[in-house]
Amino acid sequence: MRTITVLILVAAILALLVFVHYQPAGSVTVFRDRQHLVMRRSMFFVRARGIACRTTMSFDDVASGTTTTHNAIPIRIRFTYVVPESVPPDWPPGTWCASLRQRVQYAVTRSSSELTTADLIDRRRDAADRIADAVKNDLNASGVRASNVSVQLNVPPRFDSLHPAQQVRKRAPVSGALHHGRL
Repeated sequence: MRTITVLILVAAILALLVFVHYQPAGSVTVFRDRQHLVMRRSMFFVRARGIACRTTMSFDDVASGTTTTHNAIPIRIRFTYVVPESVPPDWPPGTWCASLRQRVQYAVTRSSSELTTADLIDRRRDAADRIADAVKNDLNASGVRASNVSVQLNVPPRFDSLHPAQQVRKRAPVSGALHHGRL
């Protein structure tokens, strides 16, 4: 009788160890099965069907943008979001975490390709706001409620000292050779 009780207790403990998972406080685990998403918030949870990733309800990553003149810019993006119950059919494949990063990268690539180097020099805040709006609109259209979207354009050091070619030409002294079009 005692042996049976111990065996049942051991079996119950093994079942808990196999089926119940632990995650740190403040994190969530998102399971993705094709387009369907299941989120587990509690510290202890039973695994759902699909591929899993552990994350928080905030996004903080660096994406790569490219201007109209093909200048690459690292762009830091931060926002909070609500995981939807499903994603659209055109959503990137993979785990929720990887596909969210890819979707953000897509929005950044598309919106930054409309920027010029002059936008980055003279209108950096406006350029960052345009990218943030594009990311937010793209995610919201896909069912991901994104809020508090913040974009920081990480331009290289001394980038602020650059000037568009027109300003350089205006400030350059006019020499005889240049003035007469010989150079």
